[in-house]
Amino acid sequence: MDPTISNSRRGFFTGALLHREGRTQLKESIKPIGPSPPGLSQIADAHICSSCDAYCVQACDQSVIKRHPDNHDLHGIPYLDFSENGCTFCSQCSTHCPEVEEIELESNHDLGKVVISSSCYLKNSIICMSCIKSCPKSLIHLNHYRQLDINIKNCDGCGSCVSSCPAQALSVSA
Repeated sequence: MDPTISNSRRGFFTGALLHREGRTQLKESIKPIGPSPPGLSQIADAHICSSCDAYCVQACDQSVIKRHPDNHDLHGIPYLDFSENGCTFCSQCSTHCPEVEEIELESNHDLGKVVISSSCYLKNSIICMSCIKSCPKSLIHLNHYRQLDINIKNCDGCGSCVSSCPAQALSVSA
């Protein structure tokens, strides 16, 4: 994060928070990059995670767990990055975390819901069914208007569709 843009009196008096770019940078520095890994959201503490050896990152076979970078306000805290794979809810991250005493992963995980942006190929009249094929629960369908229809109620936010989208039009929102 830019040292002149802080959520402090100094940030205010330098004028960084008085213009749109400065406020946008501040919002981005405090906003999580992605959802917390399942089972680790209760211990997501910057002091604990930044001094940890990242056992959760090493234990993830899907390589979806990353840590917020040093220049982020949440540095060290793990998050899910769906750019290459989705989460399989294997619970290896919480099993290897020394801070998690008791694994209480339920069968009904919920990391968030899938959100479709306007850059979706189908919204731009280009046939693409990558996300439909990649959803492990078959919750994404084409409706009779040839638009994506997602069963949001049953979506657990695993992110499998996010990594398969060539237009990068899908994201998981809490």
